[in-house]
Amino acid sequence: MVGLAYKIGGKFYDLLDEHFEKTRYKKIRKKILSKIKGNVLEAGCGTGRNFSYYPEGISVSAFDKSPKMLSIAKERAKLSRADITIQEMDITKINFFDNTFDNIIATFILCVLPEKIEKQALNELIRVAKPNARLYFLEYVYSKNKIRAFIMKATSFIPKLLFSIRFNTTYELIKNNKSLKIEKIEFVHDDVVRLIIAVKK
Repeated sequence: MVGLAYKIGGKFYDLLDEHFEKTRYKKIRKKILSKIKGNVLEAGCGTGRNFSYYPEGISVSAFDKSPKMLSIAKERAKLSRADITIQEMDITKINFFDNTFDNIIATFILCVLPEKIEKQALNELIRVAKPNARLYFLEYVYSKNKIRAFIMKATSFIPKLLFSIRFNTTYELIKNNKSLKIEKIEFVHDDVVRLIIAVKK
């Protein structure tokens, strides 16, 4: 199921996401992207919220499947210090050669895809990554605090309806992929947003 916010897309998506952008995502984006180097692929770039955090001069190839999201992303790309090219593309059929990119940015991507295509999407990201490239993932997980976890589970239908979010899915997928080695795991917002950095073997 495609999330309602993504299906409508564009400014509506940004409007629904604005609270989380201000309270969570801005600091996370800065942490992950401000020192990124090399040739970068951003998968599922959405409306281009990451673009202003890339360092000056680096090359970023960004894609998304939604034309409505990309219409806003293209405007944000013009304001970025990085050299960003944007394409409409399906994550299960990435139109780049094998072993192309030094870094893959896939923030909150695998956890919003239908379960039946998540492995295929991950394998495509691995295919276009160079050997020893780093792949950056973010996912939502249920809190270890019992009360917070209970509330999150009871209300999980809301982020699923709006954004297609599935909790506690990305780490296991990456851990079980023989082409990747997990380099770092870190909670970047309380104990509910997890950063996973993996290296292509």
